[in-house]
Amino acid sequence: MKNIILRSALILTVLTGAALTASARSTNTLTYNRFSNPQIGVTAVNKHTIGRSYTICDEKGKVVMKGTIRSAETFYISTQKLSNGTYTFKIDGESVQEFTIR
Repeated sequence: MKNIILRSALILTVLTGAALTASARSTNTLTYNRFSNPQIGVTAVNKHTIGRSYTICDEKGKVVMKGTIRSAETFYISTQKLSNGTYTFKIDGESVQEFTIR
């Protein structure tokens, strides 16, 4: 399992077959291969994040996915639903993490 810590507000967990762990700061762009990383798990580790809205925007700023962080339990985003490209994960409109799907 690969973990990515985002501004101490969220933990993204990428589901893989290997037991790998890595950390990244919010200024780093993370790259995922959709075939080896079919899902990205998102976990709120800061109680102030729960109940807030999240969006995933493409390179042009178009919202391609959105939802609400409902609890501290992990929820999953399918990388299969995202085309190749760079995306920004935002909480209440504030950029938290950029990531690339290949």
